[in-house]
Amino acid sequence: MSATPWRPWTRCCDDRGLGDREYEGQAEEQLKRTGGLRPGYLGHLIRAARSIGPACMPVFVIHRQDDQAVPASEGRYLAEHISGAEYAELPGQDHTLYVGDQRAVHSTVIGFLDRTVAGGAMRAVLRRADRRNAAGTGWDALTPVEREVAALVAADLTNSQAAARLRLSPHTVDGRLRRGFAKLGVNTRVELTAEYTRVTG
Repeated sequence: MSATPWRPWTRCCDDRGLGDREYEGQAEEQLKRTGGLRPGYLGHLIRAARSIGPACMPVFVIHRQDDQAVPASEGRYLAEHISGAEYAELPGQDHTLYVGDQRAVHSTVIGFLDRTVAGGAMRAVLRRADRRNAAGTGWDALTPVEREVAALVAADLTNSQAAARLRLSPHTVDGRLRRGFAKLGVNTRVELTAEYTRVTG
């Protein structure tokens, strides 16, 4: 078995302005005046961007429209010069992405990962989770059948015994029990019994 020799990533950025010292100098002067990045940082970002190829990893540049530290034009410039990169501009002025409206950031990042990595699977999982959460949580969120199943399980009946008592299939009882677990935030029959006792006791 022969080992494949390591090869550095192929540089795939085009030459539109990359390495343009005049542009980098003007941008860095502007950033210094506005209290942005330290000198040399933009050039460092661009040189790092040149080493990223689309075959290596998906690249996503997110920037806020009214960023107080770095102008949005710099984010657009960076994304334009990384082959295959996607760019998203969000409302707001906070430079740090975890400050401000995080829902917009999360939604944007999840959308990018879903398109480029997961092939739509992430959105499907999130939609199912949203439907589950829409049903509510706690004892009041249980349907009448889920409550009956919970009461019988708390009385120490097996799924088959509960199914016979309710004239349902064991498969249906198992499904109702799992939904009840999710709504009550429990994982075992013992936890379900404790919750049932707390609510009805």
